[in-house]
Amino acid sequence: PAAVVICVDESRLTVPHLGTVDAAAATENILLAAQAAGLAAVWSAVMPSSEAQYRKVLGLPSHVRPFAIVPIGYSDERPEQTDRYDPERVHQNRW
Repeated sequence: PAAVVICVDESRLTVPHLGTVDAAAATENILLAAQAAGLAAVWSAVMPSSEAQYRKVLGLPSHVRPFAIVPIGYSDERPEQTDRYDPERVHQNRW
């Protein structure tokens, strides 16, 4: 088991809020890589109320904001895959 903490270095941003978009894309890529490796992972948001705790534990400087934590490991369960495709929810060219 391991956990990855995804952070945003706000001192490097040239466009406001772009760090959030980049961090979200990185988090999704970590989830996909874990799945491809046969591991289980989950995206857990870092709430603003707990940012200070993450900063203290990880020794983060003030310009680095913790965004998400992704615990990764082997699952105790192997749920059966289901097909969630619903043709009634597919819209083409209009809602």
